[in-house]
Amino acid sequence: MDFLVTRRDEGGSFIKPSGQTPCGVLDLSVIDSLAVLRCNARTLHVFKGGNASVIRDAFAKALVPYYPLAGRLKLSGQSNQLLQIECSGQGIWFVEASADCTLLDVNYLDEASALDDTTFDKLLPQLIHSNSTPIILGRDSFMDPLVLVQVTEFKCGGYVMGLTFCHSICDGLGAAQFLKAVGEFARGVEKLSVTPVWCREYLLPSPSTQKEFADHETKHSSSMRPPLTIPVPDQQLEHASFDIPMDEINQLKHQVMQELKIDKNVFCSSFEIVAATLWRHRTRAILNLTDDKKNMSNSSSNTSFTMADNAGDDEVKLVFFANCRQLVSLPEGFYGNCFFPVTVTASNKIVAQASLAEVVKLIKDAKAKLPAEFSQWLNNKTNKCTNDVQLNDPFAPGPGVGYDTLFISEWGRLGFNEVDYGWGKPMHVIPVQGSAVIPVGIVSKQPLPKNGIRLMTWCIHSHHLPSFLNMMKRGSR
Repeated sequence: MDFLVTRRDEGGSFIKPSGQTPCGVLDLSVIDSLAVLRCNARTLHVFKGGNASVIRDAFAKALVPYYPLAGRLKLSGQSNQLLQIECSGQGIWFVEASADCTLLDVNYLDEASALDDTTFDKLLPQLIHSNSTPIILGRDSFMDPLVLVQVTEFKCGGYVMGLTFCHSICDGLGAAQFLKAVGEFARGVEKLSVTPVWCREYLLPSPSTQKEFADHETKHSSSMRPPLTIPVPDQQLEHASFDIPMDEINQLKHQVMQELKIDKNVFCSSFEIVAATLWRHRTRAILNLTDDKKNMSNSSSNTSFTMADNAGDDEVKLVFFANCRQLVSLPEGFYGNCFFPVTVTASNKIVAQASLAEVVKLIKDAKAKLPAEFSQWLNNKTNKCTNDVQLNDPFAPGPGVGYDTLFISEWGRLGFNEVDYGWGKPMHVIPVQGSAVIPVGIVSKQPLPKNGIRLMTWCIHSHHLPSFLNMMKRGSR
């Protein structure tokens, strides 16, 4: 997108808490401290109106109850496997900027295919070092401060907020909770609707286990290694986005529940429908399946296709992260990381030949194992010290993240779309994807006033793209 953004006030400044805040060191949990979370999450939030000064003051007020976010990250004195927050009150980075066009000129950033790194670089905050050198914070950068914000005003009076959040301090639900607090202060609310609580001790190793970690690291200096580097596949994946109306989603839910004879009290989520649809059609496209028109019928088995002669029978995986707050009985107001990977594994032929309902059942069966798997993992992390910290760790990447594994992430229900700074809820929230080398799908909401789901994908090689697009456009058949 060709437009100019000018950053004011020499590129930004720090916002400190508007009132007095506690000092000291706070422990982060075993989930917060995971090496794979030592990265930044980035989003763009599009609003029809706004006021940068009001938003800036609201951030300063919110940093009083959320004072750890104004601190700085450090390694634990007990173990380099654990992180801590130095509650220093140094603040977050805030940038005010202006664009030389209206939001309408850029179609309210509604065209995902037109959003490139150049556009993101304009609208996401840059941290200016003391030598006036801008540092563009990418997804894999891991540095202070913990939160960076850029509010860009467009000529129409609309705003785009670019947000960069250190993933080690909170997950998507926690980040949205903080932004809701900022919104409440911006609207003049005196008392927050949700009081933030730290409570990371619920997810900390016992003192004896921490001592074992420290003793082990002292004995084996090799354990003092830098944050984990995820092996990057040598591939380039094509982008494709799909808008799915809620009427269509609800119809598919009804069909799935009928086929599986699910009890009326059992819920079939929109995420399950979208995840199953994406995984199924992507697998079919990769296997080079084509319609067998001779066998086409109204049957719900969805097995009417011809498989390419060279199609294999290989294992494929669908991976997504599930909220686990309810499994640890965390209090309302907790804003740390608390999720666990759910991995669905099956033969590619099984996924391709299955009906939509059968793939939904694979997902539900994997989710049913979540309480036991999370409990076992957490027990191992908090009560044991293993020689290899990545042993049987579902969070740790394997030898390589291949084309056979599809990651899918739910963004529409995190709460970002509910944040109101006084000028209404955002028209659009855009997750910023990193390099298109790991197969990913992101489930978000369609821009207002539409009511539906937007599925953004970076998951398919160019030679599989035409077949994939055709299957996705045809729907659940």
